[in-house]
Amino acid sequence: MVGLFKTARDGMAHLLVAMDKFTKWMEAKLIKKLNGPNAVTFITDITIRFTPFFLVYGAEDVIPTDIKFDLPRVTIYTEAEAKEAREDGVDLLEEAWLLALSRFAIYQQSLRRYHSRKVRP
Repeated sequence: MVGLFKTARDGMAHLLVAMDKFTKWMEAKLIKKLNGPNAVTFITDITIRFTPFFLVYGAEDVIPTDIKFDLPRVTIYTEAEAKEAREDGVDLLEEAWLLALSRFAIYQQSLRRYHSRKVRP
């Protein structure tokens, strides 16, 4: 919780902030009053936004009613495009892994240089 700020026209004076430690994704919400229910609502809104299926597979699930009522994401889906997207994802994954590996090597080199300059035997 951050605040007390200068009160805005709509009465907002505090800021709730949450950050995912792994991805560094931040969420923020302006609130009028610092209290437990506001904090609970804030956390609940964040957690119910993503279904467990999305968190595991990276895409929303398709339920039978989506198919029955011809939602756009169902009607524009083609198996060939989905296969191509999966193959691209695999290629990008390897590329991201190599990029992370090179960044890690650069970090280790800079750490070694810093240590050599600052630490005397």
